[in-house]
Amino acid sequence: MRARPSGIRAAQTERPDMISFSKGHPDPALFETRRLQAVIDGLLSEPGSAGDSLQYSAGAGIDGLCRELCKLMQQRGVDCDAGNVLITNGSQQGLFLSALAFADAGRQVVVRQPVYTGALQVFETLGLETVEPQAAGDTPALVYEIPNFHNPTGASLDLDERNRLVDYAHRTGAILLEDDPYGLLRFDGQDLPGLLALDASRGSIETARTLFLGSLSKTVAPGLRIGWIIGPRDIISKLTVLKYVQDIQSGTFVQQVAVGVLQNDFAQSVERAQSVYRGRRDRLLDALETHFAGRGRWSRPEGGFFVWIKLAGGVNASALLTKAIEKGVNFVPGSAFGPPERFGSYLRLSFSHTGLDDFDRGVLRLAKAYDELAAE
Repeated sequence: MRARPSGIRAAQTERPDMISFSKGHPDPALFETRRLQAVIDGLLSEPGSAGDSLQYSAGAGIDGLCRELCKLMQQRGVDCDAGNVLITNGSQQGLFLSALAFADAGRQVVVRQPVYTGALQVFETLGLETVEPQAAGDTPALVYEIPNFHNPTGASLDLDERNRLVDYAHRTGAILLEDDPYGLLRFDGQDLPGLLALDASRGSIETARTLFLGSLSKTVAPGLRIGWIIGPRDIISKLTVLKYVQDIQSGTFVQQVAVGVLQNDFAQSVERAQSVYRGRRDRLLDALETHFAGRGRWSRPEGGFFVWIKLAGGVNASALLTKAIEKGVNFVPGSAFGPPERFGSYLRLSFSHTGLDDFDRGVLRLAKAYDELAAE
């Protein structure tokens, strides 16, 4: 078996006093349980709607959800209709199906290092070779990118970089996978067009070589497992067949719930999440400036969930994690996202799930662990 355990999960040591900077989980306080309960009650209150919600449905996704997602994509500059949408069980399934469809074992996937571990697991499981652009051959199968608030670095591509990726996909014949779970969670800066939006603007969505992978996991709730692929009709049709072979369809009931969520003040929910996560990011950055100064350099993400730190003095992040866990704080070392010889002195801190009162205490523990390790 080619699949290996996630480096993120391996870092998520649990104990009662542990302050966790490792989990890229949404804040459960943002789960709008009353709204969800109202949607669920409405679906199950009438025999007709209950029967529809609990029955098999179209393999590509129910019409109502596809229409709502098209509205969302149109707000982001992509003109599409229901035939351009495939509903998946989270964007991770969308990534797996897309890679399975367009890359045979041994083919190249062009990635930007460091790489989200979930993507690495998919590519390794399918026997694909991950390479950076400068090392790629003339005909890579896939190009993979998180253009907004990258996991793990928190960085975003500028407009020139986005256009170059679209150019590269068309020049080489590769499929460009735009993984965008955090795109709606912008706190600062300019909202740039996505890769599919740029690609489709050159002709139409039917001429694009980009597949957009989206999800409600970060904006609504990951437990719903609602994700989607947006792309040309002929590609979506092929992926729908693969989806059917794998699990027939995504759950009708949760798709109906997602429709209710998207139709009921979804924009306000996103604004609330932006405000909460902006505050969390600022709390973490303040704590780093106060307690970790001189021990590393870090990013200031304009959105998303993550801060990326390069440790001073070449301190090894995996060794630091061992000491940090002893002191009751954890994180994900950079070696989970790329070669240890390149990213051994980097680490990822998540600010999305940590208790508000824990940022200062957690960074203080991290600083003490760093000082002890550096003194050895």
